[in-house]
Amino acid sequence: MADTQRIISADSHVTITNEAFYEHLATKYVPDIEASIAEQMAAMAALNMPNNRAHRDWPAQGRPGDHVQEDRIQDQIEDGVDAEVLYSQSVFGFDGGVFYKLNDEARRASFEAYNDALLQWIDYDKQRLIPVGIVPVLDPKEGVKELERLVERGFKALTIPTYPDSYGLAPYWEDQYKPLWQAFAANKVPLSLHTNASPSLKGIQMADPTPAKGIFQSLPPIVMAELISTWILGGMVPDNPDLHIVLVESGIGWIAYYLERLDTMQRRHNWGGRGMIKEKPSSYWRSQFHATFEDDIAGMRHIDLLGAETLMFATDYPHPDSTWPESRDVVERHFSGLDDDVKQAIVWKNAADLYDIA
Repeated sequence: MADTQRIISADSHVTITNEAFYEHLATKYVPDIEASIAEQMAAMAALNMPNNRAHRDWPAQGRPGDHVQEDRIQDQIEDGVDAEVLYSQSVFGFDGGVFYKLNDEARRASFEAYNDALLQWIDYDKQRLIPVGIVPVLDPKEGVKELERLVERGFKALTIPTYPDSYGLAPYWEDQYKPLWQAFAANKVPLSLHTNASPSLKGIQMADPTPAKGIFQSLPPIVMAELISTWILGGMVPDNPDLHIVLVESGIGWIAYYLERLDTMQRRHNWGGRGMIKEKPSSYWRSQFHATFEDDIAGMRHIDLLGAETLMFATDYPHPDSTWPESRDVVERHFSGLDDDVKQAIVWKNAADLYDIA
């Protein structure tokens, strides 16, 4: 592959250290945060997942680019990547999960502090480092306020808890959330849902006998089918035509079948998703959904069914699934024999358009 091939990763990760976070947080909130973190770490240890604590040997593991900007840029250059859309991988979670255990005042301060620390981190190179802010949802009015603050500060991507019941929150189809989805749509900022362990997978996670919980770990991307149906049949997507949903680290090889399944069920069972669905469920995919993937040869066979415009390549740096430092080779292998305009769209143009990356 020519070295001139541009790559934008639509899903990578950054660790905002506790120290960086605390620089933006009033000291009176620190003890409560530390207690919440300790509770989460104890819960993770109880899951007995050796690969979460034992030695890791994938290429990107332990690299300082995880949290040091200069090293991160060098790792991008080595991998042939021009920019990355960055999700949290800190102890605060992809979505600020530890903050939901705090009182109202501390929770608001913590979300603001994290997002401010993230914004400060990407100041090193705003062309290459694209932050994904975290929006609180426990109080939707609070979420709208933080969303508008982040948009004003230049955030082009925002995320929320993928599964609200993970934190005892109400389902997203409840009326209380309507102003929040309207705010996402009105501000034309994509709403990201990053792969995570759904509550329905907890039983498998606890029962999985394999040393690295391999049965459980193989399932979260595919279980994201629940999200497609939730956001379409729950009415949030049909009600907000300008709302764009990004399924992050979901893979794509399974999506075409699930969209067909939704259409078949609508036709055969005559249901309309709370009475709101006037079109085929799959019709919302191309206009309002996007999905990221790393290695997904099967997905390359379904591009025509999904629409090249809905798909975005990602390196997932520095996670175990990461294609670093061979992303050029992965792109070459995946797109061999496909039209160049399709390749360019998926490898960088779609992300550039969605996130306004120069």
